[in-house]
Amino acid sequence: MRDLKKYVAIATLAISVFLMVGCGQNNSAADKANEELIKQQKAQEQALKNQATTTTVLPWKNINATQAENLINSDKTLQLIDVRDGNAFSNKHIPGADLLPLEELKYFYTKIDKTKPVLFYDNDGRKSAQAARFLIEHGYTNIYTLSGGMEQWTYAVEP
Repeated sequence: MRDLKKYVAIATLAISVFLMVGCGQNNSAADKANEELIKQQKAQEQALKNQATTTTVLPWKNINATQAENLINSDKTLQLIDVRDGNAFSNKHIPGADLLPLEELKYFYTKIDKTKPVLFYDNDGRKSAQAARFLIEHGYTNIYTLSGGMEQWTYAVEP
């Protein structure tokens, strides 16, 4: 009888160990699967964040030099405004442009007709974006900026 109790105890212990090891392996596999799902979910969330930051919609139209040239030639109501300083303007500017340095825009923006389209440009596009943002904040709607500014302009210029 004692031997039978020993065998039952040993068998019970062996079964318990077998079940723990077996369950441990299954849990390990389940844990790995869960970890993989979590990684995939995080990757998808990051992709959505990246997409959201790369598809920012500007409240004005950023156009290239060819589009700007076409706009200048096709829309005689267009207000073409150079937001660089006077020295840069006197060196070269797009024919028909008016000079209104960015620093002076806040004082003279009311001279810009809200009912007509506006195209801002500068040397590289940064100041024109600031000018566009300023006009949008003051109720203007039909605003363009020259992408890359005069650095990208390959058409006619005036000294």
